[in-house]
Amino acid sequence: MTETGITIKIEYCTLEEYRPKGMEEFQQVLSENYITVIRAMRGSCGGGMNHLAVELISQIDLSDVLKIIRDGVIFDLMKSGSRAFVLQPFLNAYKKLCKLNAGVRAIGIEELNISFRDSKIKIYNLGETDVIDELEKIFVALAGNYENMILPSGEKPYEVYIPVFRDIREDGEIIYRQLQDYDETIQDVSKDDYYNYWGLGYDWDIFSRAYDLKAKQLLQERFFKPDWMRYYR
Repeated sequence: MTETGITIKIEYCTLEEYRPKGMEEFQQVLSENYITVIRAMRGSCGGGMNHLAVELISQIDLSDVLKIIRDGVIFDLMKSGSRAFVLQPFLNAYKKLCKLNAGVRAIGIEELNISFRDSKIKIYNLGETDVIDELEKIFVALAGNYENMILPSGEKPYEVYIPVFRDIREDGEIIYRQLQDYDETIQDVSKDDYYNYWGLGYDWDIFSRAYDLKAKQLLQERFFKPDWMRYYR
């Protein structure tokens, strides 16, 4: 096995007649480069068939990855000392799988979770945009904004949610939140929304925070996850 420094877990829902082509080869390529677990479940599971939930678990610190990016190292071949964060085999295999399954079997990533030793990044699908196509740009944006996400106490964000949205309520109040799974009122989302607002979670700070990428500013307002919205009044 190549030393890529990543464990990959993938789950997806499908039906026999829509089962993705080339999945065995995809799993074989990943297994040659990563510790890999792929699980297929029958049905649509509410998130759409062949929509992948991907989790990458790394033994490197996010802060090290961002330093490497700022130093100009190629994004998908990053190493820090004896530790590595090598995405290239996964990215190549995923793009090949997508080409094999255009049309009714179309493959897509619904949610991409990346766990580093010091932080977690959660990136969510936006409509027709493939998360993978935006991944390098997202990491470059993260490298350019990370220092502004550190609290005055010195605490770094433990979780980064990408993206969140600025929502003006009926009473004029402004809140920051993730998209909901149903009854969503925010329309016309696009890949540009990956670079407006993010949500940050901290271990010791009592509230989550919204972050404005264009202003490069950590906001005082908290952000809401979909499961939190039911308690919001």
